[in-house]
Parts: sequence; C-alpha cells; structure tokens
Amino acid sequence: MKDKRQLFLNIWNKKNSPVRDRIKAKLEVRGIEPSELNCYEYWMGYIKPWADVRGNINHVNPFRNEAFMRSIGRNKYGTPFKMANRNKKKKRKFRK
Repeated sequence: MKDKRQLFLNIWNKKNSPVRDRIKAKLEVRGIEPSELNCYEYWMGYIKPWADVRGNINHVNPFRNEAFMRSIGRNKYGTPFKMANRNKKKKRKFRK
C-alpha cells in the first residue's frame, strides 16, 4: 500500500507529468474536481460509479459521501439496506 502511495506522490510532485495530466483529465470527464485528494482516491480505486434512482451515474467515494449513498438506498459499503440486516437473529415472542 505504501508503494502505491509513494508512486502516486512521485507522479504528483513532478512538473509536466503526462500521467498526472491524464488522471486529471479522467476526473474532469467523470465530473469530479481534479484536486490532489480526488486524484489519489481515483488512483487507489476508491472512486467508483454508482447509479441513483433515476439511472444517472455518479462517481463517488462511498466512504466520504455517506449522505449520497443513503439517498440511493445503500450503506457506505455499497450493500443495499434491505440486505444489510438480513442475517440478524429474529426476535420471537414466546407464549408462556
């Protein structure tokens, strides 16, 4: 993990790096501001496409945008709310 972080920092700190410009261009196409943090999250694979209720695709990091994930009916791990509580033990009332 540190190797990939170090590789990104080397790319980011170089002047006129074509890889840096390519990452920024990819983020602009996806509608994300190309800041250092967003570029790092894209490089690491944290930014993923998610479809909302209307079918629009939004590229977000689910751990940083919990409100958006809740609005599309998922938790921050990407699991739908219906499935998140599926394996809990049922509370049954017994008659005495």
